Amino acid sequence: MKGDDRLMNILLIEDNPGDVLLVEEYVSDVFLKAEVTHGSTFQKARELLHRDHPYDIILLDLSLPDSEGMDLVEEILQIADATPVIILTGYTNLEFSVKSLSKGISDYLLKDDLSAALLYKSMIYSIERSLVSERIRESLKEKEMLLSEIHHRVKNNLAVVSSLMEMQAFGESNKEVERKLLDSTLRIKTMASIHEVLYESGSFSQLDFSEIIEKLLENIDDAINIGQEISNTIRKEPIDLNINQAVPCSMIINEVLTNIYKHAFSDLEKGEIAVDLSEKDNWLFLKISDNGVGLPDDFNPEEYNSLGILLIKTLTNQLHGEFTYNGSDKGTTFKLKFEKSDSGGVSNTGLV
Repeated sequence: MKGDDRLMNILLIEDNPGDVLLVEEYVSDVFLKAEVTHGSTFQKARELLHRDHPYDIILLDLSLPDSEGMDLVEEILQIADATPVIILTGYTNLEFSVKSLSKGISDYLLKDDLSAALLYKSMIYSIERSLVSERIRESLKEKEMLLSEIHHRVKNNLAVVSSLMEMQAFGESNKEVERKLLDSTLRIKTMASIHEVLYESGSFSQLDFSEIIEKLLENIDDAINIGQEISNTIRKEPIDLNINQAVPCSMIINEVLTNIYKHAFSDLEKGEIAVDLSEKDNWLFLKISDNGVGLPDDFNPEEYNSLGILLIKTLTNQLHGEFTYNGSDKGTTFKLKFEKSDSGGVSNTGLV
């Protein structure tokens, strides 16, 4: 076999002198420019790995005077960083080998079967796979940074759009147009809030939906409350939603809360809003209730054609969920339920 002339720095962690000589012989047979550094204990290996001298690969015996077995494997992997580790052992334990590989070991070789060719193939494969994995990690890191920047810019752009619409609304003499502009402003702020949570969380497809509810209440109270004393109670569980479900659910909450602030307390000085968010058997349950004036006697969501109700019905269909509105002289209760989905991807809020 023709010798490989690439530079190779190898750390051999082995306490058996005979095995050390054998491995060094195999290495010299296949590599022309290999440097083998030897450590006979875990303590010595740790000292060598903490130096600034990088290693291309680590060859590890499973039984050392000061550590052995899975404890040794985990300790070496922890300090090896991205350097591939190959186990060289005399113990044929299938369960242990599978567990070692699942922990991050690159290969598991039996000393009785070891040869120069087998060791060479294992080392080259492990190093190449490590380089590919590192390139993938760097690529993912770049994409995460890009997605983070996208969410940040989308949030900022939506904030600019909502501010412009708000300015237009405040300068509008037609009260009906002003109301519609402010309603649209809140919807835009709702979408901006989602991108803000995604940007801050570092997760770009899943988000803790319970955080969104607080932001929505804050946005709506700031925009609509005209001095009434309205208290909010939020009972929630940490619930992760993918962005495809978080956006329509947030828009639904925005419509319900906006309706409450605009109509439920119109003749009252004080009001209470309660939001309950829970999950059971992969189903999300949302309940929003108030102690306001209730619903009109002839209210029927199926026949009501306001934009807000139309949005709630359309977005609920996108979630493949169900909603109900119940009113009495003690207030109104809105309920929504839908099954959580694990599918991520780009949000689709097209109202079709």
